[in-house]
Amino acid sequence: MYRALYDYKSKLPQYLSFLGGDKFTVLDGSRSDWLYAQNGIGQLGYIPNNYVIKIDAPVSQIMKFIDGSIEAIHLQAASNGGSYSHKEREVLRKLIHHRSVVSDGNRQSRVKKSSSTPDARASSARRKAPPPPRENSIDVAGTTAQEKNDKPASSKRNPAPAPPRENSVLLEPEAVDGVVSGQEETSSNGTIAMETSPVKVDIATSPVKNLRSPEFSAEIDVKALCVPNNLGSELLEQVRTNTGLSYDKSRVAVETVLGYIGFKVPKLAATMDKVFSTLSKEADQIQEVGSRDASRLEVIFSELTSCKDDSQQRSWALHEDESIIKEYLQELLSILENAKPSICRKAIAQDNYENVHNLVQYYQMETRLSIRLLLLKVFGAMSGLDKVAITMLLFSVLPLELGEDIQSKSDDVTRLCYVSLVMAMLFSTGEHVPANIHDHLNQSFIAHVLDLIETPPSMEHDEQATDMLITLILAFNLHFEDVNHNIVIQSLSEQQNAKTLTEKLMLLFNRGDDPVRMFEHLPEPPHSVIKFMQDLYSFPGTANLLYTNDAMVLIDIIIRQLANLSAGDLTRTSYLVLTKLVLKNSNYKEFYHRQEELFYILRSIADEEADVPEDKELCTLILLENDQTLSPT
Repeated sequence: MYRALYDYKSKLPQYLSFLGGDKFTVLDGSRSDWLYAQNGIGQLGYIPNNYVIKIDAPVSQIMKFIDGSIEAIHLQAASNGGSYSHKEREVLRKLIHHRSVVSDGNRQSRVKKSSSTPDARASSARRKAPPPPRENSIDVAGTTAQEKNDKPASSKRNPAPAPPRENSVLLEPEAVDGVVSGQEETSSNGTIAMETSPVKVDIATSPVKNLRSPEFSAEIDVKALCVPNNLGSELLEQVRTNTGLSYDKSRVAVETVLGYIGFKVPKLAATMDKVFSTLSKEADQIQEVGSRDASRLEVIFSELTSCKDDSQQRSWALHEDESIIKEYLQELLSILENAKPSICRKAIAQDNYENVHNLVQYYQMETRLSIRLLLLKVFGAMSGLDKVAITMLLFSVLPLELGEDIQSKSDDVTRLCYVSLVMAMLFSTGEHVPANIHDHLNQSFIAHVLDLIETPPSMEHDEQATDMLITLILAFNLHFEDVNHNIVIQSLSEQQNAKTLTEKLMLLFNRGDDPVRMFEHLPEPPHSVIKFMQDLYSFPGTANLLYTNDAMVLIDIIIRQLANLSAGDLTRTSYLVLTKLVLKNSNYKEFYHRQEELFYILRSIADEEADVPEDKELCTLILLENDQTLSPT
């Protein structure tokens, strides 16, 4: 254990601030200048070695100190409604591991001392047990405590060392102050392996079998427990199956229970830590093969393929099977949304995405709305799991089917909302589309969507479907690279009224929101709203589509963003491109809104020291085109 000699403050999250007199236990002391430590309230971080001094403390005091930190985390989670953050779960895991290492080290020391008693030595005729180690003689770096930590308590502190490089310190230290983990101690008749693998003790032949201490006997019983390598994954599977919780929530539940048992029953802490270690990625991958979710996905996809084949063989709908098909689809949707994502991705990608193609064919031939809506939800869940699945759907007949539904069945608001949303998902990546898709999703289709936005058939359409249709327009516009062949902009240039669309776009533009960015797939597509504005001001027929007040607000937003965004930010480059197009193609010169502020920011960017050649070139070009000097006035 260590005690602080002086106060230390740091604004960096990976370093601990503290006051003189605060105490710590060290998780990693392998560096001479910085120690990875925990304080008494469950916080982990680096502390400068020359600000602290090592103090002698019994193991029981160290254990009590660690338990206080663990309890502090539980109390903090309880105050937040029982919910543990990712950081809290990670710190809890490290503290539990830290505690088990200290406990194992203390137990190892006691076993060494017990092995050297007269009774134990008399039972061994082959060789003597090694002498017990001197207490506090070894630290995590392998040097003596006297050599490393005997520092004078000078009233004048030394400056804190330079922060360590990020890759130079273990993020999850295994060694603990005063303990060397991973050692083996062999007695004359048995072996005790102090490792992370399950520990087995041969009680029948062990030299410690005659020790009658109840505490020691209980520890031997706990250590004799053998933890299967996949116990954690099996436990997670049981929680997931019996509670209906998602995979992520089931994992949090298991981690919380294991941590709390280890905290409340200290003698089980080491065992709980071993169970926790079986929740590794490797064990999880082994468990995936025979998991219930994987088995159910295989059965459901097989049954739905049979339904598709049956539909192909008959020309009339067998309504008696509707409830069965809906149950399959609802279970499929539940698994896709709640199961482990890697299990779902494997099932979706099986046989070159054959299951995806089968469901698209089934959607094409199915006429019942209730089943079609469930299929649309399934397509949406698949799109969120796998970007390749989006590509497969985009290059299938599904976009054409969805386009037909929008054009011929737009009176049904619920259907229109679902169809528009899924269609926006298919175009959300901005990737190239099939060559023949514009034969069906043409300018006439875009004009119909714009009419639904500007003149909705009912109040329900205006309240529920308008935002979905605008998202569809923004997503569809992403894959057009040449504005001269952009059928969305060409359709807008022929519209008599675009008031609703432009007002909604200005709200999104002001907030910086991108409704098309529904997934985290990479590479990230362009910001759909900024790109739409760029395309709008690139075409002469739409450059003055915004009302004058809206155009002024647009300039206000651009000035704000250019002032706030930092050099090197690609979003700032996008706003500069938009600025150039607005000044060049719109009627800005009729009102010159906030001209001085705008050109001052452009000059500042052109003269800044940061190495951003594209931004500087854009600003210089804009200033020259508008007869402005380069240097700020």
